[in-house]
Amino acid sequence: MKWAILAHIASKYRLQTILQVPYWRREPAYPHLNFMGNSVTVSGKVWGFFRNIHSVTRLGPEIGTSIVVVETEFDPNRRGDYLSVVKARIQQARRPLVLFLDPDTGLQPANCRPEHTAIEEIDALWPVLKPHEWLVLYQHARHSPNWRESVADQLSSLCNNRDAHVVRSNDVGKDVAFICVEKMA
Repeated sequence: MKWAILAHIASKYRLQTILQVPYWRREPAYPHLNFMGNSVTVSGKVWGFFRNIHSVTRLGPEIGTSIVVVETEFDPNRRGDYLSVVKARIQQARRPLVLFLDPDTGLQPANCRPEHTAIEEIDALWPVLKPHEWLVLYQHARHSPNWRESVADQLSSLCNNRDAHVVRSNDVGKDVAFICVEKMA
């Protein structure tokens, strides 16, 4: 679903690049699954195939938009360093672009954890975007009935009170939304 949304925005607004910021962290070990009462390690080949953050770049030629992935490992104890890398990648990208922030969970609630995009990161990245570029944030459900609207309101306030649009699907990923903000002049 996420790439359908990003491809749609890029096409509709004639954007040159989708820049994915995956907040990628090295995983200490392959996960296990319980198969008929036995713990089985997920195959490294299977895990590696689905966890390859670069595989999405092959979609770019199909949709006519460059897809760039920030490949630097995210260290939550060095957010400033990661932010510097992201800013540099924005400056190097073909413009205009969609800046896609893709953390595990979404925008930080009260406390920022490794799986969140920090409020300070939005504060630092929004000014780097040019008019008619988009910021898109992946957001997993929070534990409140109006979580989509509350995150959209929060992101809007961080982006000079620009309209924040909630994009989601009634068919798949009902616990996921994408909050999209277009920067204007």
